[in-house]
Amino acid sequence: MKKRKITAILLAAAVMTSVMMGGCKSGSDSEAGQISTENNTETILDTEADQNDISGEKVLNVASNAMYINASLDVCDNSTYNYFNISTMGIGECLFRLDDTLTPQPWLAKEAVQEDSVTWKITLRDDVYYHNGNKMGAESVKRCLERTLEDFDLAAESLSVDTIEVTDAYELKLVTNDVTPGLMSILSDTMFMIYDFEDGCDFAVESSYTGPFVLESREQDVSKTLVRFEDYWGGASNISKIVYKVTENPAAALEVGDVDLAQNVSISDLSYFESMDGFNVTSALVPRGEQIWFNESHEGVNDLTVRRAIAMCFDRETIAKTIYGGMAVASYGIFPDFLSFGGTDRLDLTVDSYNPEGAAKLLADAGYADTDGDGILDKDGVKLSFKVVCYQDASLLAVADLLTSALKNIGIELTTEATYDTRSYEDTDDFDIIMITYGMAMIGNPYYWMNTMVASSANANTGHYNNTEVDSLIAKMNTTADTEQRDALCFEIQQHMLDDCHWVVFAHKSIYYVYADKVMNFTASPCQYYTIDNQIDIAE
Repeated sequence: MKKRKITAILLAAAVMTSVMMGGCKSGSDSEAGQISTENNTETILDTEADQNDISGEKVLNVASNAMYINASLDVCDNSTYNYFNISTMGIGECLFRLDDTLTPQPWLAKEAVQEDSVTWKITLRDDVYYHNGNKMGAESVKRCLERTLEDFDLAAESLSVDTIEVTDAYELKLVTNDVTPGLMSILSDTMFMIYDFEDGCDFAVESSYTGPFVLESREQDVSKTLVRFEDYWGGASNISKIVYKVTENPAAALEVGDVDLAQNVSISDLSYFESMDGFNVTSALVPRGEQIWFNESHEGVNDLTVRRAIAMCFDRETIAKTIYGGMAVASYGIFPDFLSFGGTDRLDLTVDSYNPEGAAKLLADAGYADTDGDGILDKDGVKLSFKVVCYQDASLLAVADLLTSALKNIGIELTTEATYDTRSYEDTDDFDIIMITYGMAMIGNPYYWMNTMVASSANANTGHYNNTEVDSLIAKMNTTADTEQRDALCFEIQQHMLDDCHWVVFAHKSIYYVYADKVMNFTASPCQYYTIDNQIDIAE
C-alpha cells in the first residue's frame, strides 16, 4: 500500500529520569526512548516496542501535548484548571459518572438519596482502594470533599455546602446551603474527584486517587508514564502501562507507530486515516463551544457595537465545513441543540449570518472611521486594533486567520498570540480577546459554565462580564428543581448573553480520535472527561 509521508519533527526524550510514584511513596528511576538526529531530522526510535518484546508487557502509547504532560496532579490547582486531565488519563474518578446521555450514574458511590430540599444521604462502595493502599470510606471522602471545597475556587462556586457528616463507615450526609437539584451531576464533575487527603502528600506529583492507572514517572515536556493499578475495584486492566508522549504532530507519530492513540490529530489528516488500512477514526458530539470572549475592561472591545461587528465577521458555515472538516456544527447561539436548554429556536438572534458588509455599516453608523489613513478604524483616539490570545490548536488558529482577514477588510486589526496556557494571559489581563474551545455543559446541565464563568463574581469570568439580571437568573436557576422551569431560565440567560455579545460561540465541535487497529475496546464518549478506562486493551 502507498502511504502519504507526513513530515514532522517529533519530540521525544533522550533519557528520562524521574521519581516513580505509587500513592504517596517514592521509588526508583525509569528510562524512556532515545533520539536519532541523523541528517538534522529528529526521529523517535521505537525503544518502547523493543521493551514490549522483551518484557511481554502491554504498553499503550498515547499522543499528548506538553500542557497535559506537565500538569499538576492536584485537582485543586487554581493556576491551570487541568483537573479533568486526571480523569481522562484514568487516574481519578468521581462518586458518579455520566453515561452516554450525560445522565449521572453511581460509580464510587452506590446512590444518593435526597432526604429533604437540602439534605442528601450518599452511600459509598465498600470495595474501593486508593493508589496509596488505603481503603476508601466515608471519613476519607469527607476530608477530600472538604479540602476541595476549601482550596479550589471553581468547586466552591459550583457547589455550596453547609456540612458534610459521616453517618456510617460508608455513608455520608451532605447538607447544601441551597436547593441543589443537580447534585449528582455536579459530583460527576471531575473537580470533585475523590482522593485520599493525607498530611505530607504532595498532590502536585503524587497520586492518591482511585482509577485504574497510577502515575509512575514524568519528564517535563517529554512524557508521562502510568502503570496499571492492581487493586482497582473495577478489575485490573489488561494493559500494563500507558505512556503519554509529547508530539507536535500526532498524525506523523501515528503513522510511524510511535503512538497508538491520538485525540489531537489535525482535521486535515482525518480523511487520510479514514481511508488507510490499520487505523480507525471515531467521534462523538460533545457539549463544547468553539468561542471567543472579550475583555470588557479594555477600550474598543468594551463597545457593544464593536463586539457585534466582530461577531458578524465569523463565517460560521465555512468554519464548520472547511476548517473543521465537518467535525463541527455552525452556531449562532450558545449551547448545542441536542441539549434541552440548547439551540436557537427560543432565542432572538442578534447575529444570524456572516455579514461583514453589515458589520462595516454598523461601525460607520457608530462614528468609527479611518482618520489617519492607516487602514484601521478609530474613534475618540481609540484604534480598533486588538490582541487575540488563541489556544495552540490548528483549527482555532485557522479560524483566527480567517477572522483576521475578514476584519482587516472592514478596518479592524487583529494580532494573534498562540499559547497552550491562556490562563496566564487572563490572570494578567493581557488580552483583548480569548479564542478557545471550552466545555460549557460537560455534566449535562448549564450550572458549571454559568457559575464559573458567566456570573459576574465567577472566578473564570476573566473578561469582566457583568449583568445583574443574569446574576439573578443564574441564582434562581441553581435552586429550581423543575427541569422545564430551569431550561426556561437558562434560555433567558442566553438571550441576555446574545444581546450583550460578550461571548461568540461560532461552532460546536465533535471530539474525535484516531487509533491503530491493535487498540481494542475503545470508543469516543460524549463526555470528554473519559478517555482511558480499565476496558481499553491492545493486541500483543
